[in-house]
Amino acid sequence: MKHQMTGLLVGGLLLALAPAAPAATVTVRAEGGAGPLLAATPVATPAGSVAKDGNAAHACAANSVVGALEAATAGDWAAGPWSDSYSDTTVERIKGESYPFSQDQYYWEFVRNDETTSTGVCQTKLADGDEVLFIKRCYMATSGCWTGKVLATKAPATARPGEAFPVSVQEVGTSYGPAPDYAPTTTRTASGGAAISGGGASATTGADGGATVTLADRGPQTLRVTKGDNVPDEVVVCVTDGADGF
Repeated sequence: MKHQMTGLLVGGLLLALAPAAPAATVTVRAEGGAGPLLAATPVATPAGSVAKDGNAAHACAANSVVGALEAATAGDWAAGPWSDSYSDTTVERIKGESYPFSQDQYYWEFVRNDETTSTGVCQTKLADGDEVLFIKRCYMATSGCWTGKVLATKAPATARPGEAFPVSVQEVGTSYGPAPDYAPTTTRTASGGAAISGGGASATTGADGGATVTLADRGPQTLRVTKGDNVPDEVVVCVTDGADGF
C-alpha cells in the first residue's frame, strides 16, 4: 500500500505533517573556527519531519539531529547533497560559517553526548537530555579548526554563592573499525591541565581531571573549558541560595 506524505512548503523548507515523530528536549551547540558559533541552546524538537531541500523524499524525522539543528538555529543552516545510498545528508553551513563540499579544507562534524555516531544527521535520533555539538574540523587544511579530542565536563547544576564545588573534565576520543561498518570505539581519559573560566572564576584541572571552582555572582553562569587544540566545552551552573529568585 502506498502512503502519501502531506506537508507545508515554507521558504523552501518542507515541514511534513505525517508521520509524527516523538518530540525530544535536547541541547545544541556549535564550535566554529573562531570559537563559539552557537551557544548551548535548549530546544524541543518539532513534530513531524523536516526536509531542508523541500523534497518530501528527503524528509528527516524531526527528532533527529536535523530537526534539533533546525529548531536551535531557527532554520539558519544549509544541508549538503542528499545521499540515496545512506538516506542521509550532511551539514554545510551553520549561521555565518559555510564549508560546502566544493571546498576540501574544512567540514562540520557532529557528536551526540560527546561521542561520534555511526549514523548521519538524518538517521541519528535524539532522546530527552541529549546534547548535540557541531565542530569545525580540518579535511585538507592544517589549521583554523579543532583537531583534538572532545572535552566533556561535569559540574553540578546549581551551586551556592561563595562555596566551592567540584568540576571534572575528560577527553573523549573516537577510533574506527574496518570497512564496511567503520564502527566507532570511544575512549574517555582524565584531562589534566584543562583551563576553566567564567563567572569571574578560573581554575586548572589536576592530573585526575578535577578542579574546584567558586562563583560569587548569582544566576546562570557559563563555564568554558579549553585545552590546546581539543574541542572546548561549556557548562552552565546556576548560582543560588535557593531563596533569591534564581
